[in-house]
Amino acid sequence: TELGFGRGLYRSRRRAAGHNILIDQILAERYHVTAKIGEGGMGSVYKANDLKLNSEVVIKTPHAALIKDAEFAARFRREIRSLVQLSHAHIVKVMDVGVHDGLPFAVMQYLPGGSLEDRQRPCDPTEILEWLNDIADALDFMHQRGLIHRDVKPANILLDESGRAYQIGRAPV
Repeated sequence: TELGFGRGLYRSRRRAAGHNILIDQILAERYHVTAKIGEGGMGSVYKANDLKLNSEVVIKTPHAALIKDAEFAARFRREIRSLVQLSHAHIVKVMDVGVHDGLPFAVMQYLPGGSLEDRQRPCDPTEILEWLNDIADALDFMHQRGLIHRDVKPANILLDESGRAYQIGRAPV
């Protein structure tokens, strides 16, 4: 049970065609949801525009059916709170949290470079070493705080526009 819903933050745009209940909604009078960019077994990921800062963000929500389970709802809140406490250059930042029509959501930074899984080309070894150093540093930072990732994989490593790597999808221990 990772914050990344076990599928990566921006996992599979092809699978995102399901229930799009938040598209064109405004959450917390601030986040205009523009597109669904991913879906996993535990939740959905949307792209949105922060109307206050005029910037792109990601909105993560658990599936509505799952949030009815009190244990799952508590775990979702715990995982979001634990991620908010982490401030590291290579860990995706949670910028805000809220509830929309009874559905909790987390607002996270948007990284336009996609995931390592999305890359369908050979990678330069120097680039790979840089990513490995960034991700190893982020994992070490989490371990020092008693957290383990439990789902390190290419879909959970995101890239910014400059190609720097960021880690998502971990759970408290």
